[in-house]
Amino acid sequence: MKTNLYSSFVLLLAMIGINSVSAQTYLTEDFESAFVGTPAAPTGWSQSRYANAGDFVVTGPTVMGPKDWERNTWLGTSWSVLAGSPGIVPTGAQSGTGVLWMNDAMFAANAAALGANFQERQIESPTINLAAATTPYVNFYLFHPVTIQSEYTVRIMASNDNGATWKIIGYALPNASQVASGGVMSTGTPWQRVTVKIPAAYKTANTKIGFSMLNSAVAQNIWIDNVTVAELTPTTITSAASGNWNSAATWVGGAVPDANNHVVIAAGHTVTQNQNATRIQDLTIDGTLNYTTSNANTEIMYVYGNVNISNSGLYTCGNTTLTAGKILYVGGNFTNNGNANFQLTGTTLVMTGGDPVSIGGVGAYTSTIAGIIGRMTNIKAAASGGLTFNAPITALGNTVLINGTVAANGNLELGSVAAGAPTTQVMQIGKGSFVAPGPTFASITGARNVF
Repeated sequence: MKTNLYSSFVLLLAMIGINSVSAQTYLTEDFESAFVGTPAAPTGWSQSRYANAGDFVVTGPTVMGPKDWERNTWLGTSWSVLAGSPGIVPTGAQSGTGVLWMNDAMFAANAAALGANFQERQIESPTINLAAATTPYVNFYLFHPVTIQSEYTVRIMASNDNGATWKIIGYALPNASQVASGGVMSTGTPWQRVTVKIPAAYKTANTKIGFSMLNSAVAQNIWIDNVTVAELTPTTITSAASGNWNSAATWVGGAVPDANNHVVIAAGHTVTQNQNATRIQDLTIDGTLNYTTSNANTEIMYVYGNVNISNSGLYTCGNTTLTAGKILYVGGNFTNNGNANFQLTGTTLVMTGGDPVSIGGVGAYTSTIAGIIGRMTNIKAAASGGLTFNAPITALGNTVLINGTVAANGNLELGSVAAGAPTTQVMQIGKGSFVAPGPTFASITGARNVF
């Protein structure tokens, strides 16, 4: 009897801990109460408006024009606010009946066509005291059924000076992890968990978090619910066998990893990412990780923590037939001590996060063109804490500086004079910048676009 009771207790603990171990909570907001103020926000919160053109005269939900974040309420069979182009809507809130909602489908910079006019809306929390925090995370649920991947639409923001200045600490990409690759979200698709670690620089007594969006006037809207800031220790889920990512049989314990988990691909296992969007914390590849389809807008992977490819690991940022590349988002360090393949058309590594991050390791990068070290296609630098290259990388496609500083550190070459290498590359500069000395420009003969 004692043995059976002990076994049951251990099993219960394992079931409780399969997703995460959480502790102190610093902030909760479930959007159950009416918004107050102008622009309206939950009690204690605020909302800011920014624009490069247009006006701030908010139009009704069925009229194209400026919009604010607002509260929407599930009435049992429908929502209290209906957009002119509602798109796919969730069947109910993730928790309770109220949600944070953005009518992006009808959000143009003014009553005229969107054109080149963009506006930003940011909803900001009360001040949170994180001075004594250890590993605080922002956790919330998202329903955003857009099929086009963009790191610009929904951004998780943080301030360490009571809102005087803000920086991006993560992105909330659209699409659903429960939907198999190429599938379409429906009203019954579950809400998606998004979990972002708060960087060390924001563990202060004057911290605020926020959600910022740029209008895109796409056919779908943004739904957010059940926001918390709390201590979190992500639990690790390890592969049990080769198989598809969304198969319970692939994972020890039978639970498909989500945004609250670290993941290990064990040596000897090949795991195939076959979900529209996968969000996790740290990723360790001791075996093989690849993707299934050739659709570049599906099977997105967002690793909010570190990626570590061990000396036995192989990561292919593309489908199994090696005909199309994928997009990998990394919120921590990318360390390759094994083998990584970023050479396929469309392959993009996006470095994000609010802490300083790096690309390093002593591993190999697959290249069918001789003489190229550290071959990658497209690189996007979007880490507000800064990106440093600690290993030789050659980017043969687009290099985009979205946010933060980039230290080439003598390890970044844009283009190559190797036979067979593209003779035209594109460099785009947003709010990012190179730290001198910059990269080596080997063969850029085409456009250097600046945005």
